[in-house]
Amino acid sequence: MIIAISGLHGTGKSTCAKALAEIFNLRYVSAGEMFREVAREKGFSIEELSKLSEIDKSIDLAIDERTRKEAEIGNVVLEGQLTPWIIANKGFKIYIAASKKDRIERISKRDGLTLEKAEKETLTREFSERKRYK
Repeated sequence: MIIAISGLHGTGKSTCAKALAEIFNLRYVSAGEMFREVAREKGFSIEELSKLSEIDKSIDLAIDERTRKEAEIGNVVLEGQLTPWIIANKGFKIYIAASKKDRIERISKRDGLTLEKAEKETLTREFSERKRYK
């Protein structure tokens, strides 16, 4: 079984994916966590790695490839903005949506940021991702 969960930052993708993985006894794999792991390894912030990824396509391509491999193994819930497209015609696909206001509030609480900082960081990341994902 393969389940791919997508949505913008702060919609609850991870919460939903983890719950489904537990309910169905599946592995949980997060593309966002893979990206954060690369940032930590390189000593970069998420924002710095996002900027680098705009010019160095290999970072996103490596995460996409790892996501494909996890889907091939199966018995997994894949969580990430592009996971439904990466797995193509395999598995179940779920898109989670929430208003910008709700997303920013969730991110603010989750990350311990002011609403203003959460909004700025989130919109900056999403702008970078729109450019990269084309």
